[in-house]
Amino acid sequence: MPYAFVVTRTGCEALLKREVSRTRPEFRPAFSRKGLVTFRVPEEETLETLSRWPVIFGRVRGLTLRRIDDLAGLPAAVAEAVAPWRGKGPVRLHVFDRDGDDPRDDRRPFQDLARTLRDRLRESAPPGTFHGDATARVEDLVLDVLVMGPREVLLGLHRHHGDQSPHPGACPPLEPPAAVPSRAWWKLEEALLRTGLHPRAGEKAVDLGCSPGGASLALMHRGLEVWGVDPTPVDPSLVLGNGPGRFTQIQRPVQAVHPGDLPREFQWMVVDINEGPDRVLPEVRRLAQGRHLRGLLVTVKANRLEVADRIPIIEAFLRDLGFRQVRLFQGYHHHREFMAAAWGQRG
Repeated sequence: MPYAFVVTRTGCEALLKREVSRTRPEFRPAFSRKGLVTFRVPEEETLETLSRWPVIFGRVRGLTLRRIDDLAGLPAAVAEAVAPWRGKGPVRLHVFDRDGDDPRDDRRPFQDLARTLRDRLRESAPPGTFHGDATARVEDLVLDVLVMGPREVLLGLHRHHGDQSPHPGACPPLEPPAAVPSRAWWKLEEALLRTGLHPRAGEKAVDLGCSPGGASLALMHRGLEVWGVDPTPVDPSLVLGNGPGRFTQIQRPVQAVHPGDLPREFQWMVVDINEGPDRVLPEVRRLAQGRHLRGLLVTVKANRLEVADRIPIIEAFLRDLGFRQVRLFQGYHHHREFMAAAWGQRG
């Protein structure tokens, strides 16, 4: 019987299982670690079907090949895994580590080991086995080597598709400016990278829940005028003018903001409020209703397990606002949350 693997954020394993129990109840949880859940799946499931399987609380998913407890045998296991595809072109090699055990800690305990194993596998493989560049393209076959511990590795395969991150472990190669005030910078930049959206200099944006200012900084560096809404003061660098754009703060809770307090026209709305979707989405509707937006990017806080059940409702909410394109995904820099991105608004 085949097994699927899904890599998630540490602390989101129960959310992932809840989501899968709703969408694919025939998939049964099996072996797991922090940041990883495998599922026993029906015989008819294949590499191709599992690669197209939509999972919001999953950064990487695919077909499980085997678990390895002796790293000395890893090169031989990898050679065996790619043998059926020899002569069909190079494979993308993705070697990455899982999250640490503490969901509040972004440090990577096995990152150095993953880099060492990546270099060792590339050196030991016959020429032409792997692409020189790890960044996957659509329809590429990807060999996933997930480092789970000092002596434990999971091998898997997936076929890359456009709704997935093309990078090993879904970690995008972002280069932040100096003194980024918050993780929101990474979350927004990753969302723009994943969706292909490009805010333009001179456009206007509203950032709900802006403090301390990471997402606003990202928009300012792209040359946008940003109105940030948050009762807590932002990092002083934004007010002093950090980047080519401009920043104005409305220092009130979002519930106290009237639509008339915002610019008459703006093209982007970014939302990252530390409350659940039941409280946040009505405020988004109230302030976005009647606007014509190029894009709406909402960080949805999965503060309760039931949020996994509300994914279809959140998608329908965005479509009800008139957006043709909607994409929900958990990015590499998300914690117990995910991105709900929408663009291509009608009218």
